Amino acid sequence: MLLDDESGIDSDPHVPLCDALCNAVMGRKIEIGFMFEYHTGTRRSLFGLRLLFCLLVALAIWPTSVAFADETDDLILKQMSAFDEKVMDGNPQAAMAIFQKVQSKYRNHPTLLAWQGRVALMQRNGPAAMEALNRALQLKPDHPVANAVMASLEFQTGKQQQAIQRIEKALAKNPDSPDLLQLSAELKMQQMQSPEALKIWQKIADNKDNTDMQRANAYSKVGELQMQAGKHVESAKALGQALKYRWHPNVAMAHIQMLHKSGAGQEAVKAIDEFKKKFKD
Repeated sequence: MLLDDESGIDSDPHVPLCDALCNAVMGRKIEIGFMFEYHTGTRRSLFGLRLLFCLLVALAIWPTSVAFADETDDLILKQMSAFDEKVMDGNPQAAMAIFQKVQSKYRNHPTLLAWQGRVALMQRNGPAAMEALNRALQLKPDHPVANAVMASLEFQTGKQQQAIQRIEKALAKNPDSPDLLQLSAELKMQQMQSPEALKIWQKIADNKDNTDMQRANAYSKVGELQMQAGKHVESAKALGQALKYRWHPNVAMAHIQMLHKSGAGQEAVKAIDEFKKKFKD
């Protein structure tokens, strides 16, 4: 447990969740160093408004209102990204402050509910996650984030086939969703389908609409798969790209290793110097 029970911090009702978040991100190895991208992280498709659409058309104010709805969704997504950054930086209490502030304003928004489900899942509170996700999916059945988190929950509860079907169905509606693509790529890796997984990770990495964290995660996965294939030059290049979007010590160490193995000795020395500088800072 990363939070000290005797420090007095545990009087805060949110400490159990903060502790869960800390444990979720600290001490990870490179192959799972960015796994929070399952549940965090990200640009997502703007949510649909079927019932509202009909009402707004009847009122002849559809364009203005949809623009407002899109802005709300965008605002929530930006705050989710800020939440993810705080979690990855090892500051779960600041992350929860961001979540609670947005939740107080948009409690019944499908994207907020999907986020709430992800937080509950990170806390290992399956029933709470299920409740929030079901509410999100009732409002927006093809919501990419809600379906991605629900699929993660289904994987954890042994419903693998149901999760796979959910991912495939949701991807048909949201082919560029990084949340769904990441789950699909991880599944391909588990099934030892490396070429297919590589294509998916590369697609995420190349999409400029995705967040820096999502692209860093994807490039690190590309580097990992190229490393496994013995393609040291390609691996070093991908890992170097990952570091440009988000620096991570495990990725930096793997990058140095691949530079050495690819014969780029001078670049490896520069990378080592950069590594030392990061830790001094």
